[in-house]
Amino acid sequence: MQPVELNATVVEQTTALTLASAGEGNLFGMTILLNTAAVTVDVTGFVDEDGDAKTLRFTGSTTADVHVNFPYPLYAPGALTVTSSVADKAVIYWRKRV
Repeated sequence: MQPVELNATVVEQTTALTLASAGEGNLFGMTILLNTAAVTVDVTGFVDEDGDAKTLRFTGSTTADVHVNFPYPLYAPGALTVTSSVADKAVIYWRKRV
């Protein structure tokens, strides 16, 4: 597999941040930095087997940074949107589909 250049976006707010329009985003992973209260990151843009919109929730830790890496990019048929429960504690690795 050829190396690919990714976007690394720091989620600076606790409101929804759209990274890519519907059908244009691939999620490669994220880093959730440790915090006194565990940080959650919600990622939308995915669907279940019936085509219903689904949100994936990832949870950080109070003792160590959490790294989430997928062996292959996750395609988001909906708008790829992330929301972090704490500002400046999540870095999202993503790329527009080519």
